[in-house]
Amino acid sequence: MEIDLKKLNHVVTVATTGSFSRAAEVLHITQPALSRSIATVEAHFGIKIFDRSRRGSALTPLGQLAVEEAEKLLRQARTLDHNLQLYRQGKAGKLAFGMGPLIASLTLPKLSSHFMQQHPKLQIHASIKPDLLLHNELKEDQIEMLFCGKGLVEASPEVSFEVVGQIELAMLVRADHPLTTRPSLKQTDLFEFPVLSAIHPFSSATEPVGGAFICDNYDVLRTTVMHSDGIWITSPQLVEAELKQGLLAKIHVKDEQRPSHVEVYMARLRGTHASPAAEAIETYVKDFFSRLAVTQ
Repeated sequence: MEIDLKKLNHVVTVATTGSFSRAAEVLHITQPALSRSIATVEAHFGIKIFDRSRRGSALTPLGQLAVEEAEKLLRQARTLDHNLQLYRQGKAGKLAFGMGPLIASLTLPKLSSHFMQQHPKLQIHASIKPDLLLHNELKEDQIEMLFCGKGLVEASPEVSFEVVGQIELAMLVRADHPLTTRPSLKQTDLFEFPVLSAIHPFSSATEPVGGAFICDNYDVLRTTVMHSDGIWITSPQLVEAELKQGLLAKIHVKDEQRPSHVEVYMARLRGTHASPAAEAIETYVKDFFSRLAVTQ
């Protein structure tokens, strides 16, 4: 006979109540059925669990050990049942996913707060790296999905892509930057100043005369643009407070060649099914960008 949790529960209930009759009432079964269940366990393991008398049922020394082990096993079974329910609902378990630095800077502060508050048993590993590195992690099954900018990851047969939103892009400078006083700007005017960006922002046709600071840490870029003449290519949605306070300003170029938006893709391996936790993250990110689009 394999371990029967139902029968072990019968044993523990008799031990707890001290009586077959009271245990039968608690378990909502007949006393003869309970007696047969206990006898089956005793016969299988070859031990006597209870000494029966008119006063009730007392545990034998071996029965005491058996009940202690049975209680541990039943607790573990209840914990397993509880956890599996949470896993099914996406409220527990482990999830690893990746995000490009800009997407992470926009979404993760609120996403992490939401999931740690609503799903405190869920273990989330957010990998924030350049998109190409995340693409490799996805193909090596180190992450379940990734969120990246359009064109930053090469298409491949084993990976599927889905558009989940878009991010506004702009060129930002500190409020008292020399460019803010000029009535109109051309692309060549920008070459006088260093460019700040998380990725290399230039094609061969627009290679600047000035310098550039390439860094995928957006907090560092935010500080740098506030204290330099650098031109920061980023999302104004990331610095809404600084723009409202007049600390930063957008600049507009007549012959601008860069896109005003970048589409955000979600990528996962083809043929895989998303875990409940991954589905919850996916829903949150899509809702986040839907709300963001309303404010643009």
